[in-house]
Amino acid sequence: MFSKKVLRIAPQLQISRVSSVARGISITSALAMCLLIGTGCQEASKSGTEANQEQSTNAPAQSGQTLVAAFPEQVVIPTYERLVTQSEKMVTAVDAFVANPSDSALKAAQEAWTEARVPWEQSEAFAFGPATSLGYDGDLDDWPVNETDVTAVIKDTKPINLEFVSSLQTTQKGFHTLELLLFGAENNKKAADFSPREREYLKTLAAAFDQTAKALKQSWTEGVQGKPAYKTVLATAGEKDNTAYPTKKLL
Repeated sequence: MFSKKVLRIAPQLQISRVSSVARGISITSALAMCLLIGTGCQEASKSGTEANQEQSTNAPAQSGQTLVAAFPEQVVIPTYERLVTQSEKMVTAVDAFVANPSDSALKAAQEAWTEARVPWEQSEAFAFGPATSLGYDGDLDDWPVNETDVTAVIKDTKPINLEFVSSLQTTQKGFHTLELLLFGAENNKKAADFSPREREYLKTLAAAFDQTAKALKQSWTEGVQGKPAYKTVLATAGEKDNTAYPTKKLL
């Protein structure tokens, strides 16, 4: 439906929002790069003596392991925590709009959607692990929107609840379906344009989005579906029971 994956927001806000996202991505990308090439950076600090050379040979590996272990706590988890915070705010704003469908309430919901995009775009600098293996990325951000099937949901008479949303294609939920419902295809949606079923769809999509955002964060902090916390998976790379990273060299 959309020609490219962009934030559909007012022109006067677009530059500042995109710049904010870009700055965040630059920071997290830089940190991720340091983790990946930290060993090479550290080698430049070796001394000329044999003893110091031996010590420096061990230091890069130790430093790299420390960075890898710290990466989830200092970069990944805080970013997903911000996503959950903004997701909860979006749910609150959407619920308020559905309860009182005014243009001012719609604008608040649109702004909440835009704010939620920021931590998500930042997180795409490290979209590996549970985001892909457990399908969270698709549920939250699949694109392009399947507008025909979204319209079919709106025209259908089946009850819209979380179970129903979980059965939908990823292109019928997540950020970009919420975007379509909130802003409209021409970025000119008004409160009066919503049918009762559209509002119901919007409300349930926001709730489902929030559930998925929280599950993504939990997959890194505690583990989900019987799997260990992904922060632990990274920290234990190279250990015999780690099937994801059987050797530290894969990091």
